[in-house]
Amino acid sequence: MLLRLCQLKIIQRIEEMKNNTKKWALGGILLASTSYLAGVLTAPKSGKSTRSIIKIKTYNTKMTTEKQLKIYYSQLNELIESGSAQINTIKLASDKDLNDLLSKAVITKNLVRKVLNDIHDRGADNENLQNAGAEAKKSIQYLKKYISSK
Repeated sequence: MLLRLCQLKIIQRIEEMKNNTKKWALGGILLASTSYLAGVLTAPKSGKSTRSIIKIKTYNTKMTTEKQLKIYYSQLNELIESGSAQINTIKLASDKDLNDLLSKAVITKNLVRKVLNDIHDRGADNENLQNAGAEAKKSIQYLKKYISSK
């Protein structure tokens, strides 16, 4: 008798849990649909307008980045020429540090040129743009610091 009573309690509890699960699922669906509807009704602009704004901002960012990379490229070119001229003097002919900096600057300059070509050909991804900009900036700083100290 006690066993039968326990079985009935367990069955009753399972039925309650099924009902609760159904209620939670229905509530979740209702909440999701309400949220979607509220988002659609309160959106400040249409999707087409928003995509247009994103496209314009992306283009502007791309142009700004390209302009900055071109500046870095020019600065690297000038510093590489200046460093090469200093190496050719007798005083710095054996300066290994400057040789290392110049070789790294040439590699960075080539990276910047590659990213600029990618921008024009098919568009570069954001990570490549950031890496090229950061590397160019570091190379410029190191070369300026080193050349000015000599």
